[in-house]
Amino acid sequence: MRKILSYFMVFVIIMMSFGIEGQSVEAATIYEQMNCPGWTFNLSINQSSPYGSTVFSSNSEVATASITSTMQFYDPIRKVTWYYAVVSITTKSPGTAILSISQTSQKIYVMVTEHTWDEGVVTTEPTCSEDGIKTYTCSSCSKTKKEIITTTVNHVWETEYSVDEDANCTESGSKSIHCTVCGEQKGDSSIIIPAKGHNLAKKEAKEETCLEVGNKCYWYCDVCHKYYNDEKATEETTLTEATLPAKGHNLVKKEAKEETCLEAGNKCYWYCDACHKYFNDEKATEETTLAEATLPAKGHNLVKKEAKEETCLEAGNKCYWYCDACHKYFNDEKATKETTLANVTLPAKGHNLVKKEAKEETCLEAGNKCYWYCDVCHKYFNDERATEETTLAETTLSAKGTHTWDKGEVAVAATTTSTGIKTYKCISCGRTKTEIIPKVLENISNKKLSRTQIISKKVRNKMVKIKWKKVKNAKGYQIRYSKKLTMKGAKKLISKTTSIKLKKLILKKKYYFQVRAYSINTDGSKRYAKWSNKNKINMK
Repeated sequence: MRKILSYFMVFVIIMMSFGIEGQSVEAATIYEQMNCPGWTFNLSINQSSPYGSTVFSSNSEVATASITSTMQFYDPIRKVTWYYAVVSITTKSPGTAILSISQTSQKIYVMVTEHTWDEGVVTTEPTCSEDGIKTYTCSSCSKTKKEIITTTVNHVWETEYSVDEDANCTESGSKSIHCTVCGEQKGDSSIIIPAKGHNLAKKEAKEETCLEVGNKCYWYCDVCHKYYNDEKATEETTLTEATLPAKGHNLVKKEAKEETCLEAGNKCYWYCDACHKYFNDEKATEETTLAEATLPAKGHNLVKKEAKEETCLEAGNKCYWYCDACHKYFNDEKATKETTLANVTLPAKGHNLVKKEAKEETCLEAGNKCYWYCDVCHKYFNDERATEETTLAETTLSAKGTHTWDKGEVAVAATTTSTGIKTYKCISCGRTKTEIIPKVLENISNKKLSRTQIISKKVRNKMVKIKWKKVKNAKGYQIRYSKKLTMKGAKKLISKTTSIKLKKLILKKKYYFQVRAYSINTDGSKRYAKWSNKNKINMK
């Protein structure tokens, strides 16, 4: 019976939790409820005859009840009228209450049990100065009760000071003793922490570049992490204000120029007059150099014209060289003295005077006085009537100065099969000249190197001294040694003499040695003779 009552109590509690009225109670039906004190719940009661308006209890100190609402409903199947009443029941104390409804024999039994409290949970911990609270929950109805936990704890003071407010560079802070339990500050334990003062580091001014930011001179404090314009930290600034943004490139485009026989050309490039760098594109994403952008001069392609003497009717010519690349004329096969076709032409005999206007001499070229030249007799005159003869030397005004050539730059490197070209530039006037670089002669000294032989070897502790025969024409010797007969993984050394000391060898190991001579080619590379026979040494 108790088990059944327990299940029924759970059912009623569930209905009450969701705010649902209890089941209808038929006439002469006895319901037994199990509830903890302090609960209120509703039951619906119906019967074929109307209820009175009074509900009474034979044990009102356990529970009280009253009808809160009524209504009627006609049942067409049974052909009766049903009357409904909602009874509100409030439990008060443990025990059994018998609730009777007037004008009926209806009785409702309500059994009220004691709360079943759990072990409780501490919901507020006690501190050094305040009580705590422990809360208990009924396992039957989920109601709670609270119990005061009287504090029994005394302050437990820290042994060291705790910082309450940290000091900064300019303002002091404070520290004090606190309770390790509740954190309360102990009496007058507060002590002032002096201001730390700035710890300034100077940042020297740095000029901004095209791509990198610069900065003004400033001071930075690594304590307060602030920036200042002066070393006394009287004028605060920011990193942004001290920063000088990058200038950005100031590019000037250099159009492509085709190279000629004597003058270098160039690819199209952009030059920044701020950072003095060169770029292949206008966005300056691909850097280059002036050397890479320069197209070296081609060099003349000269054809010799042999001298031909003039006649009375036919003109002749001096010996000259013609370049079919730049279409210029030269008096020599090295193209150092430029001329014109008129100057090399010998007209038919009989005075045919040509006036040569005065020309001022320059650093590059000689000038001349005004004169007349007969291209038939090849004479020079000071007047157009040819009454006063002179010479070319007397009319020539020597150049103001000779060219001061730089060290030159190799435009085309010479090889063993072709000559190269070296370009020189006058420091004074910028004029250029080219020079043929002879072919590189193949070094055949290797054919003269003989195979050397090891003539002695001495072992002392972890060191070996070996000597070998001198080889004629050798510039030096290469030595290799290994613990393997195949010489795999051999270490190699160079010696300018015919002996060498090998140190830090491993005792009780076998080593194999070989030596060979080498010579130096004209291009700086080495040529080696054959290796000597392998020599074995047992390290004692």
